[in-house]
Amino acid sequence: SLHDALPIWKRSEAHLKGEIEKEQQRVRDEEARRRQWVEQELLAKLEEERRRRLDVEGELERLVIFAITWAIAGKLEPDDRKKFDVYLRGQTDNLPTVEVDSALTLYEFQVNLETMEWELWTPPAWEFPKVEVDFSTLLVPTVDSTRACFLIHHIHKQKLPVMMVGGSGTAKTSVARMFFDDMDSERMMLKQINFSFATTCSMFQGAVEGELDKRGGKNFGPPSGKAMTLFIDDISMPEVNTWGDQPTIEIVRQLVERHGCCFLDKDKRGFLKEIGPAVRSRDEQIGRAH
Repeated sequence: SLHDALPIWKRSEAHLKGEIEKEQQRVRDEEARRRQWVEQELLAKLEEERRRRLDVEGELERLVIFAITWAIAGKLEPDDRKKFDVYLRGQTDNLPTVEVDSALTLYEFQVNLETMEWELWTPPAWEFPKVEVDFSTLLVPTVDSTRACFLIHHIHKQKLPVMMVGGSGTAKTSVARMFFDDMDSERMMLKQINFSFATTCSMFQGAVEGELDKRGGKNFGPPSGKAMTLFIDDISMPEVNTWGDQPTIEIVRQLVERHGCCFLDKDKRGFLKEIGPAVRSRDEQIGRAH
């Protein structure tokens, strides 16, 4: 063959040239593969970032929808809640999926703060007490109570007033008791006042001030190191006077809006008692008429 006819040194030179060309081609192929891999990785990361940005926008939208549902439309009656649900479904697709003929609405769902997805409200697991108890005092969590306690918790921790409304026998007091059972009694005092037709302004103010310590001057507050939640049951019960007013509720409003009540002492009338945090616990405040 021609290769065999070439001198030894010619054959060695041709072989070396061929090996060099092969190595150069291998390097070019390796660089091309590496370049292709880098491009694929960059494209994958860009796509992941795009999806993540879309996910964040979707998560924020779900939180805003949940907040609007309860902050603005939380007081709607059942029929109006269905209309509100239909309206929102006409504005966005980022709502929980339900069957066409289902009775479920947006009000039966919450945003899971771990997955940031919609999920049905579900009550926590409950076990029957192993000790003898009075059946009339048992509180079994339901979807309604779980939902209410969740909302109360997030309002209460901001030290804002909460008012539960509803017809007689709708478990408002029971829901409040469930919420209070989960409070830290070491840091949070609870003062419950049951209003009746005969409850007067002075009776209410005396009941509140009986739980407070004087801090000096016009400042009053719960015992040092603690905050206090004030729970008023049957707030609409006090007598309506000749002019159609309920003075007892007016003093509750004053406590909520002004964070205090007026002095009843003859020489201090017109001055406001400031009911606020204890001296050693400046970040804690007395609960407002919950």
